[in-house]
Amino acid sequence: MVDTKQAMESKYVSVELVKESPTKKLVVIDGGRYEEDMNKDMRLTLTVNMDGGQKIWRPNRDTVINLQVYGADSQAWVGKTVDLEIISVNGQKRVIGKPVLEGTANTPITSTPEAKGESQAPLTGQEA
Repeated sequence: MVDTKQAMESKYVSVELVKESPTKKLVVIDGGRYEEDMNKDMRLTLTVNMDGGQKIWRPNRDTVINLQVYGADSQAWVGKTVDLEIISVNGQKRVIGKPVLEGTANTPITSTPEAKGESQAPLTGQEA
């Protein structure tokens, strides 16, 4: 038997594809090129791996700004992981990509008492 879900799936990274993604992540697999979109605008177009499948991704302006932490040349993005998030702008859903920086766990940072300006030792009234 053949699973027809893949035949129905878009070859482009889209809001629907990200909603269905179990990981909400992609990996850039080429340095990209500029291609004309249906509005005749030239758009940065990258080939990416998303959930084990190859897709075409046209990152929006906000995403390109976010990914420039990897470098201004998209060739530097090859092999990098990008977290995907769906946001609403003026009532329209959009996919935003955010870099996954090496050496960081995408977990909340917890503050130590010292970082908050608090002492771990109890006050005795003789500190002044």
